[in-house]
Amino acid sequence: MEFTGELRNKDFTQQDLTDAVFRDADLAGCVFGGAKLEGASFFNCFAAEADFAETFCWRMEAWHTNFYRAKFHGADLHDATFSRCVLAGADLRGANLKGVTLTLDCNTFEDAQVDRVAASELGYLFSQLRSPLREKWTALLGQRNLAWLGRVFSR
Repeated sequence: MEFTGELRNKDFTQQDLTDAVFRDADLAGCVFGGAKLEGASFFNCFAAEADFAETFCWRMEAWHTNFYRAKFHGADLHDATFSRCVLAGADLRGANLKGVTLTLDCNTFEDAQVDRVAASELGYLFSQLRSPLREKWTALLGQRNLAWLGRVFSR
C-alpha cells in the first residue's frame, strides 16, 4: 500500500499499515496512534506535528523526512532507521529506541523531548559513533553507564 500527496491531518489511528510506503507525502498533523507501522517506509515526507504515540514501528525506515515536533512518546521504534531526517522538537519520551539507527547528516534534535531512558539510549548510540564528538559522549555517560548500556543493548 502506497500513500503520496496531500494527506494532512488524516487519521490512521489503530490501522494496520505494515510495510506501507509513504512517498512525497504531506503528513503534517496526521494521527497514527496505536497503528501498526512495522516495516513502513517514509521517503521525502513532511510529517511535522504528526502523532505516532503508542505506535508499533519495528523496522520502520525514514529518509529525508521532517518529523518536526512529531509525537513518538510510547512508540516502539525497535530497529527503526532515520536517515537525513529532522527530529527537532520530537517527543521521544517513553519510546523504545533499542536498535535504532540514526544518521547524523541533517538529523537535528533541537528541543527534542526525552526522558531519562531515551536520553541514555541516544547517548549510548552517539557514544558508538566514529566521530570527533565520541569522546564527549563517552565522558558524559561515564564508563560504568556505557558498560551497563552495552549489556542492555546486546540483549
